[in-house]
Amino acid sequence: ININTFMETTAHDKWWRWQKNRAKSQNYTYKYAQPPHNSNLNNACQKVSNEWLTIGGHQERGFALGYFNASYLQKCDIHLLTNEEEEIVAFCNQLPRFTDSHTISIDMLRHIPSADNAMSFLLYKSIEHLQPQASYFDLGFVPFANTDNPSVRIAKILSGDRFSAKGLMQFKNKFKPDWQPVHLVYKGDLGDV
Repeated sequence: ININTFMETTAHDKWWRWQKNRAKSQNYTYKYAQPPHNSNLNNACQKVSNEWLTIGGHQERGFALGYFNASYLQKCDIHLLTNEEEEIVAFCNQLPRFTDSHTISIDMLRHIPSADNAMSFLLYKSIEHLQPQASYFDLGFVPFANTDNPSVRIAKILSGDRFSAKGLMQFKNKFKPDWQPVHLVYKGDLGDV
């Protein structure tokens, strides 16, 4: 996502105005935390993560998506939404940068079940916060999106219970991203992928 284009144009369209108004009516507050994080923040994020895992189909991953790990989070900036009671209702962690990249990305996106409308607002506020620091915001990839050949059709069927590419792509398209292809080269049997 080109951050300036998103903030100047996309974030003002009807869907985004609706998301911002919903968040305002929920009294969500955006917060940003840099490491080292205290044990209260770690525990609160763990609690959100555990509740997120109770939502149908959510599970920890290892390759395509991040998984909750407190020591890993100690290396990350964390973007948070809190409610009126100052409880964390959603968070995402910013991937550490090891070079002078103009792109910032996030990893885990977690929210409590009752705050299912919080994630888009959290990402909006995160992008707004990061605007002075970077030119681009990477939402990550959508497995098997916009591809169609026999091998990919088989892979989509085999991974159907792991990734909801259609819903994920619909959500990410709300940001009007510039989609870039990502390729995986693998030697071995298709079943081992």
